[in-house]
Parts: sequence; C-alpha cells; structure tokens
Amino acid sequence: MKKRILAAFCLSPVAAFAGQSIYAPGTLSTMGNTTISHFLGSVIHNPAAGHLVVSEQNRYRFSYLNGAGFYVEYGEAENFAEELDELVDLLDESNITLDEADETLDRFNTVLQSLSDSGYVKGAGDLPIPVFPLVMRSDMLGGTVTLDVDAAYSFKSNVLTTEFSTDGECQSLLCLIDETYQTKTSLYIKGAEQLRLGVGYSRPVYLVREGGSYDGDLIVGAKVNLYSMSLSKQVIALETIENDDISDVIEEDYDNNQEDTNAIGLDVGLIYAAKRFQVGLTFANINEPEFDFGEVGTDCLALSGSSLDNCFSASEFADLGLIAREERHVMSALTTLDASVAITPNWYLAASYDLGEYNDPVGDLLQLFTLSTTVQSSSWMIPTIRFGYRANLAGEELSSASIGTTLFGVANLDILVGLDSTEVDGDSLPRNFAINFGFEERF
Repeated sequence: MKKRILAAFCLSPVAAFAGQSIYAPGTLSTMGNTTISHFLGSVIHNPAAGHLVVSEQNRYRFSYLNGAGFYVEYGEAENFAEELDELVDLLDESNITLDEADETLDRFNTVLQSLSDSGYVKGAGDLPIPVFPLVMRSDMLGGTVTLDVDAAYSFKSNVLTTEFSTDGECQSLLCLIDETYQTKTSLYIKGAEQLRLGVGYSRPVYLVREGGSYDGDLIVGAKVNLYSMSLSKQVIALETIENDDISDVIEEDYDNNQEDTNAIGLDVGLIYAAKRFQVGLTFANINEPEFDFGEVGTDCLALSGSSLDNCFSASEFADLGLIAREERHVMSALTTLDASVAITPNWYLAASYDLGEYNDPVGDLLQLFTLSTTVQSSSWMIPTIRFGYRANLAGEELSSASIGTTLFGVANLDILVGLDSTEVDGDSLPRNFAINFGFEERF
C-alpha cells in the first residue's frame, strides 16, 4: 500500500481539480503580475497591458501555446502521505497485543495532531488554448482588443482528525480476538475546474508632455471575464479505503458533490508608461463573482457503500464545526500595484504587490509579492534570461525563487522552486515547485 494515497492524487482523473491559485502560468511564474511589452503573458493580468504588447509596426500578436504547466505544494508535516498509508494499514489489523496497542496509539495520536495542523498536498496547473492570448490593435475601435481563453485546475487535500483508539478494552496481555484500531480520521479534498474567456480593450487616454517633448502615456483598460467553474469537496474516511481503490472512491464522490456555476468578472487597469519606467494598477474582480461548492454531509440515506460512510463522516465533521455542509467561493475584489524600470534598453527590473488578502478556490489565504529581473535578448540566437522571487505574505507564507529563459525568441521555460522544505518519502524536498513552458510569436 506504500505511496497509495499520494499516487491517487497524482494519477486519479479527478486529481486535476481547478481554479485560480498561487500557481501562475507561463512567464508570470517568474515575472509575477507585471507588464513588460516583450512578453505576451502580461495581458493576462492588467487589462491596460494590451496596448503595450503591440505597436504600429506589429499590430497583432498571438500565442502558439501559452503557459502550460503545473504547481505542487506540500504542508509542513513531514511524510504526510506515508503516515496516512501506514495508518490505513493499521486499520486492517487485528489480534493486537496490549504493548503494541499502547505504543501505536501514543505514536499515531501525536502524528494525527501534526497532520491536522499542517499536513496537506496541493496541486494546480493551467491548460492553455492555442492562439490565445490574441491581441489586435484596431484603428476602427481606436484601441487594442485582447482575447484570452484558458482552462485551469487546482486541488487541495488535508486531514480531518479524531482520536485513534481500539474498539474495546484490553483485559490481558492479549486483546480480544476481534480487537482492531479505529478512528474517524478522514481526508478532506477540495477542488475546482475553471474555464475562462476574457475580452479586453485598452487605449491611451492622455499623452504626457514636458517642454514640448513626449514623456509618456496614461493607458486605461477594461476586461470582461466569462467564468465557468465547477467546485467540489468531499470527505474520505480512512476506514473506507481498502486495497487500492482510493482513486475510484475519490472519483465517485467528486462527481456526486460537484456543482457548476457560470459568472462574469470585471477587471479595470491603469498603466503610466514612460520611456524608462512604468507603473500599473489593476482592480480585479470588482463585482466579486460567486461560485457554489457541492454540498457534503446531506441526504446520506440516499447513498450506499463507501459513499454512505463518507457522507456520515462529513456530517459529523460539519456538526463539530470543522467543515461547512454548504459553501460558496467568492472571487474577492483585489487591487495589485506593479512597476518596472529599464536599467538599459534590454535589462528590466519589475515588482508586483497585492494590496490585500484573498482566498483561492480551495480556501488558502494569499497575498503575493513578486520581484524579478529580465535580460532581454535582441537576437533569436541568444537566450533571454529572467530571475524571480515570489512570497506569499499571508496563509502559509511560503517563498520561492524562479528562473526562466526564452529560446529562439519564441519558446519559454520557467521553473519555480520553494525556499522552504519538508520531508517526503524520507527525502528532503522544497515545499512547493512549478514548471511552465509555452510558445508565442516573437515581438
């Protein structure tokens, strides 16, 4: 059974849950939510960026494949999946001696407390749609139009714990023949699947001139995002996990608990672009669209088998106030400040900062700060190099370093590695990791 739980999250077809998260697609995983005209991914965040990524000479741009990749994150509790696998095996044991029971109960009640506090696995990714983002400058419309389509996914599994005990009292050195371990400890899995279509428009509204010479543009932009999001959550009692069927259990309950919601989100952006620097301000989700999760712990008697047991477990944890039977995800209004400066015509420094905290769809609290530097190659033969730093100032407060390159002017590869570590299967690994790649038209 070793690694069964962790493998289920990686291989199960419903392990690809989705939504916005601390995962950032494409070059944004290194550069953050900043605007640099060389990179088409800039238009994903600030709606005003569309005007900057095209010019009078290059009036349209598109992506061959923008930002395919994945993100994975582990909780601080070490050997999260291995401890759960061992616990599942213990629940199948019988004929337990008194000494074995005392030692095992002492150990795993301590382990369960640690897992409850900081044991989780989280994953996310982006499934880009070819051609998008598509950016076109239009004389007829007097500005620049952007079309942006993508599919995203994310999931998180943590542990809901109860006391680990035996199902009776040992009266001698040997427990009764049918004595077994028991616990209501369960996996709590939340996830989302998101499809987004964004239609944006941007244009300069004010030309700044000093002494009769051009000094910069004030650019405004707006974007309408059409969201189709499926949210699901489920409770999987460890006692219902037998042999290697956890993937089947997850898939069945995920489908039963899934809820689909369509909504519209509105973004507005401003950028002041001067010759050597620019400052941007993005107001995302200003209307705060809402999305419903499927319910858990209700109408249990209509179910059967492991789904019935899991429903009763969910109901018990809901009664304890550890989870909610009904839940709604709100895309909170968020203001982000970003800035970049050109040290030389090909060397940039950039930073972005979320001015408030917000929850992602799986319930993690985020507030991101990013810092990056990029050396842009003027020849397709010489790679572009970029380095980045990312910190979540809320929630788990994880920080990461990243490196990226653009090869032949069109192929992007970015790798992010966490600066915090934990132990997984006996090996020390970074608590978070991401890899992204994509192809876009050269500018």
